[in-house]
Amino acid sequence: DDDVAATPPLEQPEPAPAPAPRVQPRERAGRALRVQIREAHRLLRLGKNTEAAAALDRLEAEGASADAKKHAGDSVITRRAKEIRDLVFKQGHLGTTRRIVEEFLDAPEMKLLLPAHLQQTSKDAETARLMLEQGKSFVKRLMKAKGRRNDLERNVLLGAVAALCPVDLFELKRGRSFMRAMGTTWAVTSQAVKARQEAEDRGKGWKRVDTKGHYDKVDIAPMVRFWHESAEASSYDNDNKRHANVFLGPHPETKEEMYEKHPLRYQNGTNEQVHEAFTRSSYAQQCKEISAKTTGKEGIIPGLTSLINTRCACIKKRGVGECDCSICKTIHR
Repeated sequence: DDDVAATPPLEQPEPAPAPAPRVQPRERAGRALRVQIREAHRLLRLGKNTEAAAALDRLEAEGASADAKKHAGDSVITRRAKEIRDLVFKQGHLGTTRRIVEEFLDAPEMKLLLPAHLQQTSKDAETARLMLEQGKSFVKRLMKAKGRRNDLERNVLLGAVAALCPVDLFELKRGRSFMRAMGTTWAVTSQAVKARQEAEDRGKGWKRVDTKGHYDKVDIAPMVRFWHESAEASSYDNDNKRHANVFLGPHPETKEEMYEKHPLRYQNGTNEQVHEAFTRSSYAQQCKEISAKTTGKEGIIPGLTSLINTRCACIKKRGVGECDCSICKTIHR
């Protein structure tokens, strides 16, 4: 018995491969439709509108021909729509469900399947959002002002805001929401609402909004003379005999740029020291007398900022390596 060979185990036959799942004709048609719609969307994105329109026309013709041969009943449409709705509402809370729907509708193949009225609504909503963004950019960036706006800038800003706000904005309790959306202040918004109401009452368009000058508006001529004439303000730069071009603005008739040539000068002392010397000078008294005559009130002496803003382009402050003491200034003379 020991010499008898063991019987080898019988080989198990390999299992037959599972048959490929059968693809329904409607699934094949749906996959082909998806590819064709994506191709049409690609052509639209590349700006090939003619080719995209031709591809969409072919899709419409093929769809009409297939629908004529085999028309899906209303019960099938209702059942498939319910399946999609049930799938959407199995994904979680409101935020997740909304994001899924937005992502679903934002897919290229879904945009072209939307009905015409929904496509138009989507485009209108996107255009409205774009208009709101550009309006806020216009107010916050282009019309941003440092200091007081002149009458032209004020009218442009009020006209732009008034075109977007209703006359009963605050009665509707939408004032703060409008100000956040447009980036406007309460003062500008309320003025725009008032201007819109007056325009609608007149029925004749926009009426220019003119403002009065500030009571502290002063004549800058005495300050300009102080910078050039007072030894406490500036002195000639004897080391550099070049001249600076001081622009005076365009000519009223020819519109050519006018300028004068001034010899270069050095500012004597710091800004605070120059302003202190100015307040003691006769030039400050001239400003006070002129402003008193113009406004009918007690005149004022311009502050440091007003004086520095009138400093001529020919006057420069001394550098780090240049001495500003009285001895060096005497030697320079």
